[in-house]
Amino acid sequence: MVAGTRDVYESLNYYYDDQSMAGWNSDELRTPFLWETRNKEVLTPFLQKLVSQYGFQFSTVINREGTVISASDSKRLNDNLSGQ
Repeated sequence: MVAGTRDVYESLNYYYDDQSMAGWNSDELRTPFLWETRNKEVLTPFLQKLVSQYGFQFSTVINREGTVISASDSKRLNDNLSGQ
């Protein structure tokens, strides 16, 4: 199960931690820096490796609402897969 890997699990912790901190101070514009960095440096390369290693067309990670938050192909970002 891919979702059980440490790279995915820890990356999702960064995503949800950053989501809970966003808007903490409405006077400041906060970019979810930790998530973006983790996604760029760890999760996206991991997903791209899955695609090349196993011959998938693409690989994605979705949030609880069904929106793609990370993908091996950047064109898939923000796709709504909630009905899939």
